Amino acid sequence: MGGRILIVGKRDGRAGSLSAALLERGYQADLFEDASLALEKLAHGSHSVVVVEGDDRERYATLESYGRAFGSSASLLVMGCAEFELARRAIQCGAVDVLVAEEGMSSCIERIEAWARPGGPKDDPLTLIGGSPAIAQLHEQIARLDGHDDTTITLLGETGTGKSCVARLLHERSRRAREPFVTVDCTTLAHTLVESELFGHEKGAFSGAVQTRRGWVEEAGAGTLFLDEIGELSLDLQTKLLSLLEAKEFSRVGGRKRIPFRARVIAATNRNLAEEVARGRFRRDLYYRLDVFTIELPPLRKRGRDVITLTRHFASRRAEQLGWPGAPEIDEALEAALLAHPFEGNVRELRNMVERAMMLPRPVDLLTLEHFPALTRTTRPSHVARIAPDSVDRGSEPPLRQIREAAEEREVEAITESLTLAGGNVSQAARLLGISRHRLYRRMQKFGLR
Repeated sequence: MGGRILIVGKRDGRAGSLSAALLERGYQADLFEDASLALEKLAHGSHSVVVVEGDDRERYATLESYGRAFGSSASLLVMGCAEFELARRAIQCGAVDVLVAEEGMSSCIERIEAWARPGGPKDDPLTLIGGSPAIAQLHEQIARLDGHDDTTITLLGETGTGKSCVARLLHERSRRAREPFVTVDCTTLAHTLVESELFGHEKGAFSGAVQTRRGWVEEAGAGTLFLDEIGELSLDLQTKLLSLLEAKEFSRVGGRKRIPFRARVIAATNRNLAEEVARGRFRRDLYYRLDVFTIELPPLRKRGRDVITLTRHFASRRAEQLGWPGAPEIDEALEAALLAHPFEGNVRELRNMVERAMMLPRPVDLLTLEHFPALTRTTRPSHVARIAPDSVDRGSEPPLRQIREAAEEREVEAITESLTLAGGNVSQAARLLGISRHRLYRRMQKFGLR
């Protein structure tokens, strides 16, 4: 199976049992009781995952050394943190996951395999990296869902905060991990064919239905159906979704056979659904049906120095992709600018910013402000910045109009820059912006861009 796992812990304890189980599955498992020897081995090895038995409070100074030593080249997992404070400390020290030994050795091994295999959680560009209190709380909420694989989950958060990443992580942590993970982008569903796209259709159900087709709901099987941007669904589509969630069965378009719906539903939105309900734009009964367990993802501006950790992570991964000899460092001026930037596009904006900064003719050892021109631009016109809240006449329109105009100017600038970087390729520009091609076309049409 391959993959090298480094384990730190007692040979006659859980660490020893874990090592033996991994060896049986074909992994190369190196077990060390001495933390300093493990650290030395890590510096000269090629381990993809490091597992530390973390019950002992004295281990955390060593964990901090691990975090500094291997950076993003390996994934640090901590096993045995039953107390929340210990788990939070582990995450602050650089751990990307906490293994709860009480859930059984097989559960721990499944999590290790998810982190070890190519395409696993650590390869997602929006993996929840960081040690801020906001991220520690998020990890605690995710851990609470372990073993509750049928619970409907709603993810709230601004665009770019990593909702799809969390949805994937929840799927990988569950017993449904070997089943399909199907994403439905509710913003791109064609209104005239939406029922067919979701539920499939029988041959001859309508003009052009030349063969039977399975829909997204059926494709999800016993896995996870991820409904991204559910707040964009029209009211009639919300009715169909509510019927699916209540009845737990459906029929293909043009068919009579009732098919069981077995998947778990995870919904995500950047809208405030409670406000949408109050305004009559979202069904109240669907809102309550989805509001079983809600996770709110923090915006990057509320995550403190996570922005620096993430910048180093993205720079390291991009350097590896480009074949650079090593990851570049970040100078102090750039670090200060990153911490001051509002990052309205959140982690996705930062990732794209780093990618643009490293579009260079040759490798560099140090990233500076010169590589990040977006950080040196004024974030908003000075006449808007000087408007104090107390000085605004609530009945006066000009200040609000100025703010809207400033926002649109920034949006046009971002679209134009992305199209230039993508050589006019709309699909690539949409990926750089972190939006769908359909949505980019709409914005281009609004602003008269070609």
